[in-house]
Amino acid sequence: MEYLMNEELVDQIFVLKISIALRVPSVDEAVKFYKQAFGAVEDPIPSLPEKELNGIQATKLKIHHRYPILITDSPLVPEISPGSLNLCLQVDGRQLADLEAAVDRAVDAGATTNGEVALDPTSGRPSMRLEDPFGVVWYLYVPSDDEISSDNRRERELDEFLGFPVGHPDYDYWSKLKVLVKVPDPEAAVQFYTTTLGAVAARFPTENEIPGLNFTALEFRRPFYVLVSGSAPQNNNTSSGINLCAMTSDVEELVERLKQAGAVVEADIVWDDPVHKFRGMAKLRDPFGVLWFIHQMTLEQRYATLPIRERAKEYDARAREAFRLQEMAAREGRMWPAVAP
Repeated sequence: MEYLMNEELVDQIFVLKISIALRVPSVDEAVKFYKQAFGAVEDPIPSLPEKELNGIQATKLKIHHRYPILITDSPLVPEISPGSLNLCLQVDGRQLADLEAAVDRAVDAGATTNGEVALDPTSGRPSMRLEDPFGVVWYLYVPSDDEISSDNRRERELDEFLGFPVGHPDYDYWSKLKVLVKVPDPEAAVQFYTTTLGAVAARFPTENEIPGLNFTALEFRRPFYVLVSGSAPQNNNTSSGINLCAMTSDVEELVERLKQAGAVVEADIVWDDPVHKFRGMAKLRDPFGVLWFIHQMTLEQRYATLPIRERAKEYDARAREAFRLQEMAAREGRMWPAVAP
């Protein structure tokens, strides 16, 4: 299918889910802001973010029900300098009025903006810049018709691949969140993220979400988007402060691959169960200043990444029992007794 890699690469994919980790002075205030400003929702299982953030307590929010942000006040997560984390958020709607309404909600929640509307010279699509109370810069933009058509086609293919009926509620949110990574050598960064982390060229039209900025758009699976640029808006020239959490099927292989490509290990692999090497976690900084918290998926998480035709064949009764325990724990608001792959 168009949105996927070829069958050989699907089996070798190295990163299956990416989350943004954000350190803030007050978790409660940040959670309140992102809920009010962008309609974020909390993850129903309170202890899950700790496993994604290498044991660090956090609150997990999802923007547009899909893009996870882990909110923490832990000193183990580096602070961001104002303006170092730039996010592009596609708004729900196609008109300037939809963009202005989205910006007004964020401003009412505590964000600031100069109110200027920038028009993309190619599509005429409007965007606006704002800064939230925690130093994150947001570029809200109205998608072009081409981007919406591309998203609709991708969602239909994803539903078919996973075995869901078209319009399944878990995959009915078309808005995209994209992270800008400023690097001195964009070609080297693109090479690094494609060969080590399995990124591919983005499947959506790569028009400028940030007016006047040139970038290469990359797409990870499940999905996650990175805009790699050799320049940065507002004279910001650093990617320090970008903290990402990545889930993988083999943490040892991924850590070794990242090290060979030039990443620096800041914390060696720690296992929940060292004997059976179950659910390992590590921390590395890539050559472009981005800090990665790497964690290994459980059986349930691996199962959820498979197309439906492969699930019964590969896991069968063991996976069904794991999901039964997961659902039971979720109803009780606790972490389920995960099963090692």
